[in-house]
Amino acid sequence: MKYISDLIYNLNLQCLPDTILPETDKMSPVIFLFEGCSMKKIKSGLLLLPFMLLLLVSCVSAPDKIDSNLPEELFFKTAQDAMDLNQYRVALYYYEVYLVRYPENHRKTIAAEYERAFIYYKTKDYEYSKSLFTQILDKYENGSFAIMYHDRYRILSEKILYLIGKELNKNIEEV
Repeated sequence: MKYISDLIYNLNLQCLPDTILPETDKMSPVIFLFEGCSMKKIKSGLLLLPFMLLLLVSCVSAPDKIDSNLPEELFFKTAQDAMDLNQYRVALYYYEVYLVRYPENHRKTIAAEYERAFIYYKTKDYEYSKSLFTQILDKYENGSFAIMYHDRYRILSEKILYLIGKELNKNIEEV
């Protein structure tokens, strides 16, 4: 409960600075902390809360090392979980380590390569993602393992390359 009070105090929402949270109070800590505050201050503080949480989540950095015993399947699950939380650096790290550790699993490597290119696209590094998507399409055209690749990554790569082209043209027109 003390952490909540510090957070609210730092958001400049604590209207009664001398208020101390009672240890035995049955009242909700959030309601107690907002007691005496105007509705305007409460609303403005609550609007800031999602942005603070997003900042905390987005600042997660990639691990220094991945356990060498991590099963192959968990690479994708961990990376996808990180993608769902917009932790692109973490996801990218897992996909890149996967590509180094398991180059012989061609069906999954094309998926990891696609996800890696997609991360660069999501982070607006259009030039680099364009080169990665082009490499993926080249593997479908000229790669010796193309028959093993699922068609979805070729189709998605083509669609995103089209979107990248539009985005790059838009940037050129703005200049």
